[in-house]
Amino acid sequence: KSLFYTKSGFDQASMDVLSGKMANIEDIDVSKGSAYFQLQEGEKVFNDILDTSNKINVVPNGTDENGKAKTTYELDGVKAVRRVSDFAKDFYERIFPQIGKSEFEDAVNSLKAEKGTAGHHDIEYAFKTLVDPITGLLREDRVEDDDYISELNPNDREMYNTLRDNLQERLLSFPKGTRFMAEVKIFDKKRKIGGMVDFVAIESDGKVSILDWKFIDINTDKYDDVPWYKVEAWRIQ
Repeated sequence: KSLFYTKSGFDQASMDVLSGKMANIEDIDVSKGSAYFQLQEGEKVFNDILDTSNKINVVPNGTDENGKAKTTYELDGVKAVRRVSDFAKDFYERIFPQIGKSEFEDAVNSLKAEKGTAGHHDIEYAFKTLVDPITGLLREDRVEDDDYISELNPNDREMYNTLRDNLQERLLSFPKGTRFMAEVKIFDKKRKIGGMVDFVAIESDGKVSILDWKFIDINTDKYDDVPWYKVEAWRIQ
């Protein structure tokens, strides 16, 4: 026995196979901690992000100017003093003289409404039908959602179906083995900044892509496309 020094679960498993305690590698029960295999970089990143997100709590944080309860993010007893969306609001305030008061107010109000919108709820539901919540991997078969009532339009599923099908196309555009996450809480303890990421894709080599869903109204009498200041605010955010 003293001839062998087992440094890890994998070493122990190898010795068990060699000594006949296990017939072959298929007998290893990973769930009991008898062996540890090297994870792909993408899986390690996925696990790290998931672990951190689960540790971040949403806690009460006073009230706003209208007396409405506010919340913030907290990690290991440290509360965030700013949200990611605050940086977009700061940008609007800086360019306020250029875009006019009413349009400024509309921009700020739309910024507040972009989170928690019915569109976000619909796309979150669609995500769950397409992605395994445990592994983050794309499901082989989409979960049936015929009984789901769209929050965008409870009387018509056309917009929901469009969102779901578009999301599925995006997921399929990533390499096989990519892991996906939705509504991921993030926190910078050094700067005390917290936020929520709508969509994260982690490829096998650890490459991370982040997307943020936006649902907005556009004044087509003024614009043919999304106003430049909204695009810039989203880039900052």
